[in-house]
Amino acid sequence: MSAERIPNEERIIGYYQEKLSESGFTAKGVDWKDEESQELRFEVINRYIDLDVSPSVLDVGCGAGSYYAYCKSLGKEIAYTGLDIVPEMTEHVKATHPEVQVYLGPIDDFTEAHDYVIASGTFNASIGTDMEAWASYVKSSILKMHQLARKAVIINLMSPYVDYTYERLYYPDLNELTRFLIDNCGRDWVIDHDYELYEFTLMIRKSKG
Repeated sequence: MSAERIPNEERIIGYYQEKLSESGFTAKGVDWKDEESQELRFEVINRYIDLDVSPSVLDVGCGAGSYYAYCKSLGKEIAYTGLDIVPEMTEHVKATHPEVQVYLGPIDDFTEAHDYVIASGTFNASIGTDMEAWASYVKSSILKMHQLARKAVIINLMSPYVDYTYERLYYPDLNELTRFLIDNCGRDWVIDHDYELYEFTLMIRKSKG
């Protein structure tokens, strides 16, 4: 199956290119507040990944390859593949981590299975896209990630339980999301809201092996 094409794709690419021109290949350059909060997200993702068996990881919306760099800093080896739609991002990953695979493009036509398929912040910035269209795109991407994962899909998304929102960001309806998961991915999933950011991490298990 193929995921839906990214709505407003050119505008989204331009948004991240502008962030890069302002802040370079830093956490702010990929639209995070700072490195500390970015690494907290990676720490939560790794609650659900067995890093001691050198797993294969597909990072959808890999940005500057910071998740891979974080795992290396922990002394963990992973068979890493990065995927991004921003040319500057993929070129940077190739230059700084020539040992990994990285591809320019969306997930829709990607076919290589991995143990874990992750997306850290990839679906947050909708940048003025119609919310119904964006929600449909996110769901189709989750299905594609689920198809490609052998063990689990891990995604972080903005929490809808906030006292303020940003127009450029997507806040999923959790009732709608959980019904979608039950109908399409089964019941073996976790919504992890147990960390100090206004977001949550979704883990969808494919295999307990």
